[in-house]
Order: sequence, then structure tokens, then C-alpha cells
Amino acid sequence: MGNPLKKIVLPFTFEKKENKQFSSHYLRHINNLRGFLWVFAIVISSSLLPLSGLASTLKELNLSNNARWTIDLSALSSNEVQNGESAEIYTIGFDYYTKLTYQDRDIATIIFQPYWVQLKGVSAPPEFFDDGDDNAINWRITNINFTGLSRGKFNIRVGHFEVPFGIEQNLDSNGTLRQFTFTDRAIKADWGISANGVLPSFDYEFALTRGSGNNWTNDSDPYLVSGRVGAPHINNIVWGISYFYGNLLAPQGIVHRRRAGLDLAYYYYQWEFHNELSFGRDENIDTENAWIEIAWNNRTESLKTYTQWQYRTRDESGDKETLNVFVLGAQWFVSPAIDISAQWQEALVPKKEDDKSIIKILLRWRI
Repeated sequence: MGNPLKKIVLPFTFEKKENKQFSSHYLRHINNLRGFLWVFAIVISSSLLPLSGLASTLKELNLSNNARWTIDLSALSSNEVQNGESAEIYTIGFDYYTKLTYQDRDIATIIFQPYWVQLKGVSAPPEFFDDGDDNAINWRITNINFTGLSRGKFNIRVGHFEVPFGIEQNLDSNGTLRQFTFTDRAIKADWGISANGVLPSFDYEFALTRGSGNNWTNDSDPYLVSGRVGAPHINNIVWGISYFYGNLLAPQGIVHRRRAGLDLAYYYYQWEFHNELSFGRDENIDTENAWIEIAWNNRTESLKTYTQWQYRTRDESGDKETLNVFVLGAQWFVSPAIDISAQWQEALVPKKEDDKSIIKILLRWRI
């Protein structure tokens, strides 16, 4: 399969200047945002201009009165039980949400979430950090979803959004200790475009994205095609099937990765049951992944507890590597603005020498 994004180069980019920390960290984020706004301008103009022209269209474009924004602060401490090593992550973010209206009709939703992240002593930092004591801008979710095309049945999303695959599609884990299965695919959110919608019998989203994660880059021509179709997310029983195929940009270079997956969720009063199965291939390595979670909420939903089990194998010509992990966690909402989370992760048998027992504590304050 050829690279469908090979010839796409965003306009208004800055040249990276070597040996300047500002260049290496922040100019690339300016490029991300400029590209996002450029695509937005093209889509909104092409969809609205034919009938009334630019001037009259712009006069009737309005941000709705239900816009909301939050300053999001958090501090995370992670400690390895065996050797006492610790790491810290501090974040300061801006979370903005609104709707765009045209002639008193909702035509788009806008989400803008830039986060400044400082690492201290992190042993395996994400690829957009230079090392475990670095800082960078993390674009969590920053996109526009054009919903006015057919009353939500067919929408166009442009920007940085979660890759549509598996249980992640319907559950929000951003900024929390409670995570799901994206580590198996090594990418959670990406820059690109998707078609998505909500129909009476199913929800869907199909995406074409850059394959570079947090930063838009043309280096080595990465790309990613992904999609998920499933039962409506408002049901008590939600199933989904997913596909994932592309060349992803990793620290060691381009990695060809593909996955097919099945996910299932069941909600019963205060209980939640989640399951995901997937299989695929990373270059010449066959992979299998199984993940199960049971979660419980108290009646006021101020306390959530959860337990997870993940079993993952990587088989390269008969040389099999296994990950077998148990997770126990809790999230307490002290108030609408403050929550505290704690999580314990333990490797199960058969244990390997580098398996770790990890305890994490997260304090989050949303103003």
C-alpha cells in the first residue's frame, strides 16, 4: 500500500535550526497549529461559500454561548518498588470546547487542548521528548468536527484526534492514570482527517492520519489508516471492530504496524466491564493482545475503582516475548475541580528480570 500522505506538505512552516532548544521544541508545535488552521479555513470556506460568498458567510459564523474552558494542572509521581527509583511529570494545560453555528444551526464542534509537560527522571519518555528530563508541548485533542453536513450522521473531523481503534474510541483516559490499550499500537492520537458519524444502529469513524503522533512531520513519509465500527456508545452493551494499518514514525525510524481488533463493553448499574482483543504484526513480529477491565463507581460517582489485566505476546520466528500485567487503581473526585488517583501495577508470572512493580499517584486540579 502506497503512502497516501506522501505529497502533503503543510504551508507556512518554519525551518528547524539546529542547536537551538526553542526551535527543536516549539517551532514544530507552531507548524502543527498553523497546518490545523489552514485545513480548517479550506473546509469551512468550501462548505459555506458557494451560496452567499465570503463576506456574508463570515458575518453569520458564530461561536455558541455554551463555550467552556478550563486550566488543567496536574502532578504525577511514579515509584518503582524494588529499587526505589522515582519519576515525576508536571503538566499545565488549556482545555477549550465550543460549537460553531451558522444561521442558528450547529455546524461544528471545536476542541483545543495544548498542554505544557515537564518530565523529571522518566525512564521511557514519549518520542516527542529528547530525554526523561525534558519539557515539550503535548497536543492532546485539538480538532474541528464538522457536524452540520447531515445532522451528525456524516461528519468530517480535521486536526489532532484519538486514532479510532478499540475501546479507546468511547472512553476518555486523557490526563488520568487509568489507561487502556494504546501502548500496544504505540500511538494514541495523530494529526489528520476522519469521516465519522452516529447512525441509529451503529457509530463509525475512519481516519487517514500522518502517523507521527504529537508532531506533524514528513520525515520518512509516515502515514496511518485506521477505523472502527460499533454499536451506539450510549447502549448498555457496546461492541466494536477495528482496523489499523500504516508506517509509524518511532525513535528508531519507520515501523510498519497493522492490527485488527474486537472490543466489548457492558454497563450494569454501577459496574463497567471492558474487554479488547487484537492481533497483528510489527514488521516481521506477530503480535497478540488481550485486555480486560472491571470498574465500579459509587452512587454519587465521586469514587471509581478498577482492576485491569493485560496479556500481550510478540513472536519473532518462534522467539516469543510475553507481557503479563495486573493493574489495580482508584480515582477519587474530592470536588468538581480536584481529583486524586492512585494505581499499582504488578507483573504476573512468568516474571522477567526487567519486570517492575510500580506505584503511581496523581493530583489533578481543573480551574
